[in-house]
Amino acid sequence: MLGLDTQNFTSSAKKLQDENSNLKEACKANQDEKAFLLQRLEIMEQLLEKNAVMEISLLNLNAELEAVRKKNSVLRSCLSRRRLCPRRRRRFRLAAGPSSLLRCAPFLWCKGEELPSDIAVGMNSVEGPSEK
Repeated sequence: MLGLDTQNFTSSAKKLQDENSNLKEACKANQDEKAFLLQRLEIMEQLLEKNAVMEISLLNLNAELEAVRKKNSVLRSCLSRRRLCPRRRRRFRLAAGPSSLLRCAPFLWCKGEELPSDIAVGMNSVEGPSEK
């Protein structure tokens, strides 16, 4: 041979194979980590989209709540100035709450009495919750 020691050559080849195996393992580990991070990124993007939808929903619900509060305020101020039918006054106290106030307002006056115009106008002037 041309001055090559077969034992030295075999040792060098073995070292190169070991180094190649180590590099392949490191490359595989990097690919696995990259895939894991990509999956986490996709999950984060989905969560951001859901969060944006939830924020919009919360803003809409707050707007609806504010509209109901305005109606409630109008109705309470009108009710404080009106004479309620004694039978209905007691029933109203039992169910008094913002939603029951809105539902009961037209029925709180004695039979034959019309709904006072300021309450009818107040109920129509403030937008209520949107229909879904």
